Amino acid sequence: MTKFFRTLVFLAIFTISLTPMVFAEPIGDNGIKLVHSEPVTSGAVLKEYYWATAKGPAKIFVLEVDLENPYIKVDTILGKGKVTERSNVSAMAKETGAVAAINGDFFNTQAEGAPIGPTVVNGDLITSPFNFGKVFAVGVTKDKQAFINDFHFFGKVTAPNGNSFDLAGLNKTIYTADDNTHSHKNRLFIYDHMWAGTSRGNDGVTIPTEILVHNNKVAKISSGEYINSTVPEGMYILRGSGEAANFLLNNFQIGDEINIEYSMLPERDWSMLVGGHSLLVNSGQPYPYTRDKSTLDGLRARTAAGISEDRSTLYLVGVEGRTSESVGLTLDDLTLFLVDIGVWQAVNLDGGGSTTLVTRPLGEKEVQRAFPTEQQWERMVVNAIGIYSTAPQGQLKDIVIKGKDKLVVGDTVDYTLRAYDEYYNPFDLSELDVEWSITNNLGTLTNNSFSATSPGKTTLTVKINGLTKELPLTIISKEEAQKEEMAKLIAKIGQGTITGSVVNVRSGPDLTFDVLTQVNLGTQLKILDQEGEWLQVQLTEENLGWVANWLMDYPQVPGLVTGKVVNVRKGPGTDQEVLTQVKKDDQITLLTKNKEWYKVALSDGSTGWIIDWLVKPILDK
Repeated sequence: MTKFFRTLVFLAIFTISLTPMVFAEPIGDNGIKLVHSEPVTSGAVLKEYYWATAKGPAKIFVLEVDLENPYIKVDTILGKGKVTERSNVSAMAKETGAVAAINGDFFNTQAEGAPIGPTVVNGDLITSPFNFGKVFAVGVTKDKQAFINDFHFFGKVTAPNGNSFDLAGLNKTIYTADDNTHSHKNRLFIYDHMWAGTSRGNDGVTIPTEILVHNNKVAKISSGEYINSTVPEGMYILRGSGEAANFLLNNFQIGDEINIEYSMLPERDWSMLVGGHSLLVNSGQPYPYTRDKSTLDGLRARTAAGISEDRSTLYLVGVEGRTSESVGLTLDDLTLFLVDIGVWQAVNLDGGGSTTLVTRPLGEKEVQRAFPTEQQWERMVVNAIGIYSTAPQGQLKDIVIKGKDKLVVGDTVDYTLRAYDEYYNPFDLSELDVEWSITNNLGTLTNNSFSATSPGKTTLTVKINGLTKELPLTIISKEEAQKEEMAKLIAKIGQGTITGSVVNVRSGPDLTFDVLTQVNLGTQLKILDQEGEWLQVQLTEENLGWVANWLMDYPQVPGLVTGKVVNVRKGPGTDQEVLTQVKKDDQITLLTKNKEWYKVALSDGSTGWIIDWLVKPILDK
């Protein structure tokens, strides 16, 4: 068994797997539904779940990894390859050839960009855990067993005179310990060539003394300042302050032999390891969060890792958060979800703006984000868990036709092909003959380019290497397309989406009114009225409130008056005062809708209410 101890004396069927299972039977007792499942590679399946929580809709993505599959490899990806070199998850996956990846450990965004917990990459210990309180990590051993444990680091440095000093960690940046002490004050740390920075534990609070170790001997001593360089490969730098600095200065001279030893518990033959935070699930049951979660809770995007009871399945979980389609989950709801899908043990990983899950769609050669991140860009993070396929090139299994399946008369679409083999890995079609055909006489097909000329239904067919793939197409007239666009436009009137991170909902249309509640980024609300720069929104059937219009995205749809002479009223009802009148073909703006009444803005900027059958929305030209 390899221990981290060093002494330096020195096929699912395609049509089934891609079929969305909307309205599937709920899983567990909380109404969670599996809506989609698709292989990423042999041994890894991406599942999408939908949960209509009391706080709003949540979309949850789970990558289930079968560790017993001979072609699956799991490893840790370090930013750009070393500690302190951050990168985004998409770049990490593409750089290393991963078929899927998810962000990993927490890190201090104001520090040097190092993970908080332990890290093992390809069997090598890269960073140690910090030795204060229980912080858990997820790992896979070389015999492909998954574990979630809390970890502890032990080490010491011994001088030729027999004096020794405990090591506090390997390749660690600064942090505040549970007892509110500075991590590097009076402590001794070791750094190797995997630390990319030219200073170590540098926040200006502690004064460092450093020793460079080469071939088991002291090669350089720097008192009161950093050795201003990276650590050369095969060498080490010991960094101490206070009592630890005194130990180094009082016990070593250049040329002295030095004995350094360290280990990490539990001692398993780790292949990979990524740090996390507290447990979420233990023995298939919710586990009380043991660390401070005051800055972590709320409705956010989430990342977690779980394992099965027999340790043969790894679950990598990403929750879409603060988008128009998914509000995110609280930590308690994340725990309930994990229990409901059958996870035996789970640990919370870095979430919020860090949450990023990328997977390779069938037939594609590169990964894509499974869902949008909380912000418009991917955060640069310290590490990720990568999934790799070691399968050989297999036989062609199936093909995917890429392109629109609903066209308007006059459209021309160039269709493309993707293919994958028996291991669900991309298959190159460039050397194979492709035969394209179309049924019915609703357009013209030239190779892979189809031009629609008549409305109706047809089927695009591809034959290649004995396989046949069909894509049903629907062609509609331009008039029908305009009707559909109009229907979508009308459906949007009176609907708004919160654009602020956390937005106050007030009892009236002014900042002086009381705050009734708060809503998160991406929350969709029905708009009932508008007064100045404030929108009246419906929170529940009985509860209304007001939101500032600069914190909501909502459509303002152009419209035309269709009645000969139409009353504009003060409120939504025929019993409301008539403010003015408009005439046929006058242009207005439709702001909101309350039952059968539109709130409209007139050309002079004034507002009022018109019954819906006397106006019509118009499409932008």
